[in-house]
Amino acid sequence: MRRLPLHSGSRLPLVALPDDVTLLAAPPPLEPLADVRAAVIEALRYPLAGPTLGSVIPRGGRATVVLQPPTLPVPTVENDPRRDALGAVLDVLEQHGLPPDRVTLLFAGGLGRRPRPRELESLLRPERARDFRGAIVVHDCEAEDLRRLTVEGRTLRVHPALVETDVVVTVGAAETTLHG
Repeated sequence: MRRLPLHSGSRLPLVALPDDVTLLAAPPPLEPLADVRAAVIEALRYPLAGPTLGSVIPRGGRATVVLQPPTLPVPTVENDPRRDALGAVLDVLEQHGLPPDRVTLLFAGGLGRRPRPRELESLLRPERARDFRGAIVVHDCEAEDLRRLTVEGRTLRVHPALVETDVVVTVGAAETTLHG
């Protein structure tokens, strides 16, 4: 009989398995990106499907960039990749005629605590934080001003920044369980 370590919360008990059990394992994680900024710019210029970001930005339009709050740590990296990704998105928006004052950063806080201003600014490089003139808002799922949308018979309540905009871009960093 084989024994297999099984992650259970913060414990790692050994579980006895019959010999005829087939184990399926996830593939090993990919190597981290060497240059997050360059990868994001390339993805925005050459998407796998659909139009490029630059082609959907109307002149004089508005953009909303949805981010995970920095209170959700990405613990296995030295420098938070969301910072470089956000900088790349803001640069591409500006290159296509959308100045920072036409951009809203919407932090998708969920039910977690509201991030502090310094935490929000941590996702902007210091020079970008000084020059950023757009709105920085944190989603509040209990806010009175949420907009109601009906999709396939279901009513959703969403932040006004998602409907009072021409373009929505999401920026996030994902870690895979056990691999970082």
